[in-house]
Amino acid sequence: MADTRAGIRRPGGATVPVHGGTMNLAESTHEFELLLARGGLAAAIGWLNASVPHRYTAAYRIAAAQLHSVYVHDKRGELPPGNLSTVDLDRSFCQFAVQANGAIVADAASDPRLADISAASKVVAYCGVPIGAGDVDLFGTLCHFDSQARAVTDAQFALLEAAGQQLYPYLMAAGFPR
Repeated sequence: MADTRAGIRRPGGATVPVHGGTMNLAESTHEFELLLARGGLAAAIGWLNASVPHRYTAAYRIAAAQLHSVYVHDKRGELPPGNLSTVDLDRSFCQFAVQANGAIVADAASDPRLADISAASKVVAYCGVPIGAGDVDLFGTLCHFDSQARAVTDAQFALLEAAGQQLYPYLMAAGFPR
């Protein structure tokens, strides 16, 4: 199926590599949903991170034109890069995910949109989608990022989109403010 974002397509039947095996999108989405229900945000986002080469996977809440980290998973189990717990939306990669309903940056150095983005000094690769939709139901963003250039497959991006859609009702039910 064609997508409005340049260079992104999602072929039907694509599989997502997860923990040494593969699952189709429906199976992967169901697994994410089960992990979210049984293990919470940390388990679900950790599992999602295992499906991509990016070091970090994070959920951010947008409030007062700023991004506030809700949860950040690091493959190495360390703290995320400094100054990424709260970031001005207009100085972040996430602004593009919100504006275009998803964004992929494999290498920030080759993307002219990022010349004035302060996070580009710490983040080189980014893949993000909105959590929720529209102005009323927009909670924030779900994203993968890394300090090294990284690519994602169509299937990995489709899983991130599906996970972003599932996170909204979970976060609302858990009492996170919009």
